[in-house]
Amino acid sequence: VTREEPGRATTRPGAYSEPAQYKLAHIYAEGIGVTRDDAEAEKFARLAAEQCLKKAEKGDADAQFELGRMYELGRGVEANSGEALKWLRLA
Repeated sequence: VTREEPGRATTRPGAYSEPAQYKLAHIYAEGIGVTRDDAEAEKFARLAAEQCLKKAEKGDADAQFELGRMYELGRGVEANSGEALKWLRLA
């Protein structure tokens, strides 16, 4: 794992895949093996959403579904039922 500072995973763009970023967001949000940190959780959720959007816009059905769920739940993006429905329908 690449680290910028002891005990912190890097937020360097492209350092992790979208699923890994989403998992890191969950780990920080729940404090699994790390000190719970909502700011870190949100950073990783946003990075995951950005990567997911790029894939979804290229027609990746799995990414479209995941992005729809992110909009539905407000993870990494502001909750938006219209955007959620749009991406879920495309998937």
